[in-house]
Amino acid sequence: MDAVVGGGGLLLLPALLVAAPGLPVATALGTNKLAAIFDTSTAAVTYARRTKVDWAVA
Repeated sequence: MDAVVGGGGLLLLPALLVAAPGLPVATALGTNKLAAIFDTSTAAVTYARRTKVDWAVA
């Protein structure tokens, strides 16, 4: 999903701002950033498990 639509912020951030109108914008941005970090970390771990990574070079 993230790679297909150009980022989770395209969907998550507006959804957060609409679903919780009293939520401070900084909190919504922080929540969006946390989700992006989690998504990227999960993708990196999945890639490392499915491919042969030369850890000496990495």
